[in-house]
Amino acid sequence: MSVRRTAAIWQYSQMTKSARLVMLSLADRADDDGYCWPSMADIARRCLIDYRTVQYCVRIAERSAELFVKERSGKTFQFLVLPGMDSEEIYAAFLKRFKMDVGAVNQWILTKTDPGKVFRGDNFSDPTKFSWGVGKVFQGPLKSDSDEPSLNTNKPSLSKKEDPTRWPVVMAQLKNSMDHGPFEEYIAPLHSPHLSNGVLHLSAPSQRVAEWCQARMTKTIANLMRGIHTRDISVIFTHPDLEP
Repeated sequence: MSVRRTAAIWQYSQMTKSARLVMLSLADRADDDGYCWPSMADIARRCLIDYRTVQYCVRIAERSAELFVKERSGKTFQFLVLPGMDSEEIYAAFLKRFKMDVGAVNQWILTKTDPGKVFRGDNFSDPTKFSWGVGKVFQGPLKSDSDEPSLNTNKPSLSKKEDPTRWPVVMAQLKNSMDHGPFEEYIAPLHSPHLSNGVLHLSAPSQRVAEWCQARMTKTIANLMRGIHTRDISVIFTHPDLEP
């Protein structure tokens, strides 16, 4: 049970009548990251409505991007209850629960919502609002110095203080998806990110860390970078002791 998610439905959800009741039931079952897996029959029983009405309400919430739904074998479902979550929470939940990167999340938003409408963070000084932008794709947890984010359909604009490599965003996603030990030992010490000619260079504190990352993390980081920058990016881990 998540008090946070339930309170967020009351404050931010645009659902009404039975659909609102279904969202409240899901939020009551959810963890703090919005994840839950009740059966449709359980939702119907708790809301005192019939099974078909639950299915209809779930479809409405999914089309409105207030709910992410993934069907599993045996006609069971996994849900993410999204209203009230800030940008970093949303992307971390998708990555942790469904192993989806930023590009895959944006693709879901584009294909599951009403035409021309996609989810975006409305105010980055207080990014806890569930709101809409017309024809704009939210490109990930990008924070701006201004109240309004810089967004476009191709590539996010960056504030003067923003790291153009977007490495902090990748770090946050890896921290949420990896075991604590390997992350702290091998990923956290990486430093001095530099992006040039489609190649991300990361400096490692030792040859052992560089070789471990090169063997195990190259593809993962490249996929995350591609989702954020919407283009292919190679990854190289460097250390003075490594041969050129």
